[in-house]
Amino acid sequence: MAQAPAASQSTATAPKASAKAMTPNTGLPPTPTELRYFVDAAFAVQKIGRQVRPELKQANSDQERIKLQRQAESRMKAAVRAHHLSVARYQQIYEAMQTEPSVKKQVEELVQVRRQAKKN
Repeated sequence: MAQAPAASQSTATAPKASAKAMTPNTGLPPTPTELRYFVDAAFAVQKIGRQVRPELKQANSDQERIKLQRQAESRMKAAVRAHHLSVARYQQIYEAMQTEPSVKKQVEELVQVRRQAKKN
């Protein structure tokens, strides 16, 4: 599953926001609420990834690694759904973030706001 905040950590400035920031396969731009949900879900997905990484390194077999990966993916999907997005919509917004500068900029701004709030 895609892990957005790491991908959005770039501090490069994005070009002017496009009026037609469409998510692939829906034709609908992500709403501000969906973008907030997306950022929250992405942080949760990243946390799960960080938690499972040491376990994967210590796995004794490919079977064990596959089992751990499946469990982590299941937890990641549940985390996305817990943040009010379907996995498909999460992926669509992630793809839009990769291809649409305006979506990427909005996500980066939300990531910064969330990080600042966490520091306080």
